[in-house]
Amino acid sequence: MPTRDSHVVQGMKDAVAFARGNTTRGRIHIVARLGASDVVSIRMKTGLSPAEFARRYGFNLSSLRSWEARRHRPSGAAKTLLLVLQSAPRAVARALAAAQNLAA
Repeated sequence: MPTRDSHVVQGMKDAVAFARGNTTRGRIHIVARLGASDVVSIRMKTGLSPAEFARRYGFNLSSLRSWEARRHRPSGAAKTLLLVLQSAPRAVARALAAAQNLAA
């Protein structure tokens, strides 16, 4: 049975091989970045105040303010939702409307 150390060593070998052009064992994960100006821009495009935006999309208002003030960055589900709002705001609106219809 392979040990944890052997997995780490194999991972390092795979990383070196990938860097040299052998892509058979490696994977690329693109990490989307979301800056404070993006958060402000996304909210402003909705025409909502910070309080309305936080309430509509389920964000904690103090977290939203912190993101907009560049004290912290959104992560996890919040970051994902903001990225979807940035690229497909109508899809989010449809999904939320459908969820409300199911709950009614």
